[in-house]
Amino acid sequence: MNNSSVSGGGHARELGVYLLTPTHVGTGQAVGAIDLPIAREVHTQWPVIPSTALKGVARDRVEAGDRESGAAIALFGPRPPQKSGGEVSLKPGGLIFTDAQILAFPVASVSAPFYWVTSPMVIARWARARRAWGLRVPDVLPTDPTATFSPEGVLVLGDQVVRTDGGWTARSAALREVAKHWTALVPAEDGVAASMAGTLVCVDDATFGLLVTAGTAVNARVQLTDGKTTDTFTPEGGGEQKGNLWYEETLPSDCLFSAILAIRPSGGGKGAPEALETLVGALGGAAGCRLQVGGNETVGQGVFWWRTGAA
Repeated sequence: MNNSSVSGGGHARELGVYLLTPTHVGTGQAVGAIDLPIAREVHTQWPVIPSTALKGVARDRVEAGDRESGAAIALFGPRPPQKSGGEVSLKPGGLIFTDAQILAFPVASVSAPFYWVTSPMVIARWARARRAWGLRVPDVLPTDPTATFSPEGVLVLGDQVVRTDGGWTARSAALREVAKHWTALVPAEDGVAASMAGTLVCVDDATFGLLVTAGTAVNARVQLTDGKTTDTFTPEGGGEQKGNLWYEETLPSDCLFSAILAIRPSGGGKGAPEALETLVGALGGAAGCRLQVGGNETVGQGVFWWRTGAA
């Protein structure tokens, strides 16, 4: 596919988002009994990290305290006026961010700390996105599952799959080639890449959908009054306090997502490849850097490793 019409002459890079702590990037509306669910694709119900969240995180890092940074404005465009009546010439920045799609999901096992699990459709979508932006993909891709679950290896608690094992089959040569590409998106230190290369397995699409649904945590969050209750409380001296109880969904640490960063084709020099390299350099270069996305920053959630793949 000729990439010049969509990314300014082939100037695109893949972004790896590797979760270091549980992460909540939400939808802003309740789903069933979950008050704060994570963002999911409508048609697959697979987890997704919206491009708007990644763009905001990247902009904060590039600005680094200088809201009028020339580099930030060139990359992301000017910020809207903060006061009513303010005037500013709004225009798009020079970069394109896509949503981050799930690549590998950690699944607990009794024979290893966990396995990274993917599926044929996940791999096919990843390859399609890379081709669309002119990036290389392996010549041969897995089209069938390389791992299965035995009934004895799945422990079910209610309707939740809480621990899985058994039935792993040998990983195919095609899956090993995919793993080589994905290990370039995870932290370069601490043995994460070597571990993924050895424990990435491919299950059928339906099983993958079950795992990314049942494998997320739903935690009760509580706001207490001074009386240590969630009920209405009237302390001495008057006034009234009301506590709160809600349920919040989080992704587990060690999930791997992939997004595309590209140059927006336009005039005025914005399509220059230097714009993309400016962003890569500001975000740790080839090694990447630690950033935070989503809610609950003060309790350590949403910490991830941003790593940009090779050009």
